[in-house]
Amino acid sequence: MGISFKEESCGTNAISMAMRLKRAVCLKPQEHYWDIFRKWYCIAMPLATNGEKIIGYLDISTIDKKIADEMTIVIKLLSEKIINEYEEKMKEKEIEKIKMDLKGKPIEILQLQAKGYKEIVIAKFLKIKPITVKYHKKKIMEKLTKNTRSYSKSC
Repeated sequence: MGISFKEESCGTNAISMAMRLKRAVCLKPQEHYWDIFRKWYCIAMPLATNGEKIIGYLDISTIDKKIADEMTIVIKLLSEKIINEYEEKMKEKEIEKIKMDLKGKPIEILQLQAKGYKEIVIAKFLKIKPITVKYHKKKIMEKLTKNTRSYSKSC
C-alpha cells in the first residue's frame, strides 16, 4: 500500500505546485493543506534538460527548520547532477547510434579527417579515388543530419 501525493488526494503540496508552475517550489509547514504535512518544509523542482524537457521531479522534505534553507541548495545541486548525467547518457546513446550506422570506409575516412588529412591524402592512404572519399563524406553527412534531426524531434 502506498500514498498518493496528487493534489486531488492530499491538497497543495510541493510536487503538485512544481508540476503546475514548472519551477522550484518551497512550501513551509503552514502552507500545507493537510494537518499531517504541517510540520514539513518541502522543496520540489522539475528536472528539466537544457532543451527544457521535463524528465521528472525532485522533492526533498524536512521537519527541521534549521536545515530547510540548506535543503534548497542541496536540491538545486542534486537536480543539476541528475540532469547532467541524464544528458550525458543521452549523448552517449546518440553517439552509439551513429557509430552503429558508420562502419568500414566511412569510419576510416572520419578518423583520418579528424586527424586533419585532406581528401587527396585520405584517398591515397585508403587506396581509393578522391571522388570515393567525397561520396563517403556525403553519405556520412546524410546519416549525421538524419540522426540529429530525429534526436532533436524526440527531445
